[in-house]
Amino acid sequence: MKKQMSHPWRKNKLKFQSLLMTKKPKKNENKSKRTKKKETDERESEIRVAEERLLQKDIPRTTDDYEKLIRSSPNSSFIWIKNMTFFLSLNEVEKARSMAERALRTINIREESEKMHVWVAYFNLENEYGFPPEDAVFLFKKYLEFEKSHGDEDRAKYVKAEALKFIKKF
Repeated sequence: MKKQMSHPWRKNKLKFQSLLMTKKPKKNENKSKRTKKKETDERESEIRVAEERLLQKDIPRTTDDYEKLIRSSPNSSFIWIKNMTFFLSLNEVEKARSMAERALRTINIREESEKMHVWVAYFNLENEYGFPPEDAVFLFKKYLEFEKSHGDEDRAKYVKAEALKFIKKF
């Protein structure tokens, strides 16, 4: 028996036929792939926006946001001072003052360093926006009472000396 050799054109013909037999993607399939891609891209952009909102959610933007933070952490001078600066950015100096007073009443007596931070912020507020000769004297007197009530005589003497220096400037 004679073996038949396949011709190269026949081999190529078979390949060509096999290519013809494979399914071509229909127009609807291409559309569905494009819509799926588009939906995926839209979903990813929604997720990105939501993540950005969550990151920015940590930044309080209203008085209610600050009140929530204060309720969650009433002994944090950082939050109180941030709230004071928020009011100052709105040109509400009186509200910033009342916030400092409220912070000094609210922060636990045991948290001396936290109260000190608020006192310093309050002094800076009065120095910048107040009428220093009158307001500063009142504020320094209140602070001296605070220091004396906590039994720190050295600190009270230091504050008194600083108050005198400050008042002499004016």
